[in-house]
Amino acid sequence: MKKTRLEAKWNLLRLVDCNFDDATSFLTLTTKENISDRNHYKDLIKTFIKRFNYHIFNTKKSKLKYIAVLERQKRGAWHAHILLFSVPYVPHRQLLELWGHGAVRINKVDVDSKENRGRYVTKYFEKGIGQELLENFGKQAYFSSRNLKKPDEDKFYTYEDFNYDSSVVLYETEYTSKVYKDGQYFDNHVKYKKIKLEE
Repeated sequence: MKKTRLEAKWNLLRLVDCNFDDATSFLTLTTKENISDRNHYKDLIKTFIKRFNYHIFNTKKSKLKYIAVLERQKRGAWHAHILLFSVPYVPHRQLLELWGHGAVRINKVDVDSKENRGRYVTKYFEKGIGQELLENFGKQAYFSSRNLKKPDEDKFYTYEDFNYDSSVVLYETEYTSKVYKDGQYFDNHVKYKKIKLEE
């Protein structure tokens, strides 16, 4: 479970990094009614996204770029954290009307360093990601629009030192994952480093 949670976190971090722009906002949607059914609440979110998309782009074609994580509140009801990319300003009153089920909170994401924006945003999603994986095993930790830019990944394994200028390391951490081999699991020590490449 820990490995799955970490993989979801790193995938989300890279997705945010690829799509973040100056018009990125963080939206939270809650309900007056105590909606504890996850599928019902997710349907409400999907309906809101369609309405919001039409309100901004004046088309039923999906143009809205977003990442959403569902999180259960202490009272048992669900609420959603949604990261919106390339979205113009929409008055709070209009957001309340488009949602129509309770409170709306939206803030422009202001990050000093663009290299750390993915890590900054992802920490707000972490609780919801872990909860989703634990309570809804087999379902996605988050869901997103299909029109997001996807990161290019190259995976390789080496026993040799990987040489790079230490000044380009943006973030690093270590953790232990599990590797399945010959019918049993072994600990696998992982060093995760985020490196800035020349454009």
